[in-house]
Amino acid sequence: MREILIEPVDVLIIDIENTCMHEAERPENYHGQIIEIGAAWVTPTGEVLEKFSTLVQAENPVTEFCTELLGITQADVDGGLLFADAMQALAEFATRHSSRTWGSWGAADLKSLNHDCAHHGLESPLAGWEHRNIKKEWAKARKIKQVGMKKALEIARIDLEGPHHRALSDVLNIVKLYAAGWPALHNLPKADPDFMQGRPEIIELTGCAR
Repeated sequence: MREILIEPVDVLIIDIENTCMHEAERPENYHGQIIEIGAAWVTPTGEVLEKFSTLVQAENPVTEFCTELLGITQADVDGGLLFADAMQALAEFATRHSSRTWGSWGAADLKSLNHDCAHHGLESPLAGWEHRNIKKEWAKARKIKQVGMKKALEIARIDLEGPHHRALSDVLNIVKLYAAGWPALHNLPKADPDFMQGRPEIIELTGCAR
């Protein structure tokens, strides 16, 4: 397969937080539903152009374990947008720039978005967009195994800012890693199928840790 280098374009970086349960209490086939979305439009060099954040109502209850991990309560989620309204808000934010490329730290956010949209009978607001697995790109550029966002910050000697596992805070920390990887992250071959939206990594949405 001929390798095509990633062209430097503005990227919509997204982080999604989901309902979660302690492993010992988690039912079989449990799916963590979206309860918070954070996003930012970012230039190839890591300049944040615009930010977006919303809480989202979910059918799953917010467990005590989930609140301890995320800092999000049931009351917070109950005050969030209905899922369809959250998708409409994300779609409107996504179309504020001409690029149709979005990225996240790993493929779980892609899988979560597609799963929950299908569950609600909606088309994903990012359907047809190219998805970039920044976690995989970052590890490939450094020639190391893939690690969580917090560990990646430690490796890069970048301070974690804001609460971990809150969507917008995580997005802005991912932006730092994205910017720190310039230009290496933009000189990777695009032949890897995980760069494309239709071929995400298979990740079970059973928890919140990344």
